[in-house]
Amino acid sequence: MIEMIERIAFLKKIPLFHDLDDDDLQLIAEEADEMSVPRGGVIFQQGGRAESFFMIYRGKVKMTRKRNGKEKHLTSLKNYDYFGETDLAVNRWRSSTVTALMDTSLLILSRENFHLFYQEISKLKRRRLYGLIFIKTPQIIGQFILDILGRDKASVTTALILGWLIIIGLLLFALNIISPKFII
Repeated sequence: MIEMIERIAFLKKIPLFHDLDDDDLQLIAEEADEMSVPRGGVIFQQGGRAESFFMIYRGKVKMTRKRNGKEKHLTSLKNYDYFGETDLAVNRWRSSTVTALMDTSLLILSRENFHLFYQEISKLKRRRLYGLIFIKTPQIIGQFILDILGRDKASVTTALILGWLIIIGLLLFALNIISPKFII
């Protein structure tokens, strides 16, 4: 049995969860089931229903796909890698077969839990992107304006306002290109 502290430390090393704080990671750690697969054991088969998301705690697996009766090696995955998310995210049948290359320990999230956490992660990434667009970018533009005009010709507030106006103008311009119905 993998201890909670070890689970959280493990989840912190998975890129998909980098934006989450310890409380969110603990929720995932609590919901995750453990699965041990012996060498040669099949974790899931191509064409099977996508029911879970898998994270490799310890071990190594190979991903293969059969086409025209021939098996093609797609990739090998090891500790801290994850798989099965694409089929879950787009709600399709398994597109490959995953087999353990050695005794392997996995943490697994059910379809339902994966979708809940996936939505939260997507929200966090959108918030981070919006923060970059609406906070950091106007500051950078404002600093650029100050550098060009010099601090004696433009105040920091004026430069920041100009930065915001440029961002708003760019967004309006983008909306006009994407959808003519937004023309002001």
